[in-house]
This record gives sequence, structure tokens and C-alpha cells, in this order.
Amino acid sequence: MGSEYGEYPPLDMPRLRDGYKMCVGNAHRLIDDARTLRDAGRFRTAYLVLVLAMEELGGAVQLYEAGRSGVQDWEEWWDCYFSHPKAHESASIEIPGMKEVGERSTRIDEDLVYVNFDKNNKRFMPPREDGDRELLELFEKEAAYAENVLKALPSHAFERWEFEEMVRQSPDMAPSVLYARIEELLQQEPTVSERDLLTAIARDSGMPPDDFAADFERWKKLSPKARAHMDLLRRVQDRLRKEREAEARDSA
Repeated sequence: MGSEYGEYPPLDMPRLRDGYKMCVGNAHRLIDDARTLRDAGRFRTAYLVLVLAMEELGGAVQLYEAGRSGVQDWEEWWDCYFSHPKAHESASIEIPGMKEVGERSTRIDEDLVYVNFDKNNKRFMPPREDGDRELLELFEKEAAYAENVLKALPSHAFERWEFEEMVRQSPDMAPSVLYARIEELLQQEPTVSERDLLTAIARDSGMPPDDFAADFERWKKLSPKARAHMDLLRRVQDRLRKEREAEARDSA
């Protein structure tokens, strides 16, 4: 008999991408909140919030791996995604200590969080005080680890995979399709560095970054005339993708 996670659906690349961005964004926010609490002297609460950030980073890594390598068993994947603490590893992202995510998460109980009972002394023991130096050192160590995980997560990973798929599917139309999608992405996310994104895509595609950027500038001048054609092409590609997914489900 299957588990409750058998009712959850397989995820396509857009949904994996959305989840990945949400996890990374929430981790950023939680880390900022943890540092605010640390600055206010609330070390214990700061560490607990930091643990939540690490949980979200574990989810981001799992979503990244699903997009990069695919998923064979979605029921097992969802079971892992909803597990707490998350304890999985990444073979493709070099993050020192990534295998320790689960171990780090389990440290939040006992003396750190709960009022515990000491059987030897036969008395209740309070959690650590906010002024505990060891607790502060632990927070700083874990905060540095969380920041390293954020830095190691590839920028625009899902968008770059999307561009690679476009090139494979429509090699003749690849430049126009790429430029239209890049323009759309930059409009949707104004904080994204245009230069960094163009450089990453050019290297993925084996193109000189300066030439690719120059071609993109020329595209932007012509894009109003070509946008209607690109919208039509995108709708056709979406329809074909949905048909392939429906055929895959029917054959499963």
C-alpha cells in the first residue's frame, strides 16, 4: 500500500523552479530574521530561526537536484521533501558539510530548546540562557554555513536549463527564442543582473559572452516587432510539451 505522498503530482520544470525560488527566498528572509534576533541578544531564538532557514535550504537543494537529474520515484521524493529534519545530500553542488544538514537540525532539542529533566540530579533543567557564549558561537558557525549554502546554490539554474532545452528543441530559432525569454525574465525580475545572466547563458551555450550580449542588445531594438511571433511560438511549444506529458502519463 502506498503512502499519503502517492497523491502528490510529479513536478514539471516551471513548478520545480517556482519552489526552488521560494525556498531560497524564504531562507534569505529567515537568515536575516535570525541575525536581527542575534543583534537583539536573543541568541536561542535566533538559532531556532536559523535552523528553519537551513530546512528551507535543504528543500532548495532537493528541488535543484530534481530539476538537474530528474526523479524516478515521485512518492519517495515527496516523502523526503516533507521530512523534518531534512537529511539528504547533493552530489552536484559542492557544499562542505551538506550531509550534516539533518544532524545539525536535530541539535535543537534538549538543553537548547526544552526544559529538560536530569535523571541523575533528579531535577528539571532550563534551556540555555541567551547570554551563553557557547550558544553564540554555535549560532555564528551555523550562520556562516547557511550563507555558504546560499552562495553555492547556482544562480538562474532553472532558467539556464530551460534555455538549453530551447536550443535542443528549436536549433534554428534558438537565438530568437533565447533573447525573447531572457527579455521576459529581466522584466519579471528587475533585480537580476542582465550582464551576469547573459554571461552564464553564453558560457552554457558555448558562445563568446561579449558577442552574445551585443546580439541581445540588437534583439531588444527589434523585439517589439518580433514579440507577437515569439508569443505564438511559445504557445505552440507549451501545447506540445503538455501533449508529451499527457502521453507519458498514459503510458505509465
